Amino acid sequence: VRVDDGRSSNFATDEARIDTNTSTVTGAGGMQTQTAQGDMQAGEYSVTEKGDRVILRGGVRARLNQH
Repeated sequence: VRVDDGRSSNFATDEARIDTNTSTVTGAGGMQTQTAQGDMQAGEYSVTEKGDRVILRGGVRARLNQH
């Protein structure tokens, strides 16, 4: 699964489970994201609260850019 906002952010993962009843997205296949603020990767992730909360687990690495 790949998502690109067309400006400066992209997200890639091997899997995404979408639950439309609870408005959550989860994945245990690893993820990588690149934004203007920095890069992150993790072994699994969950997105809850309609996208307001993102939880990364398992080998989380981040590089944050100074602005």
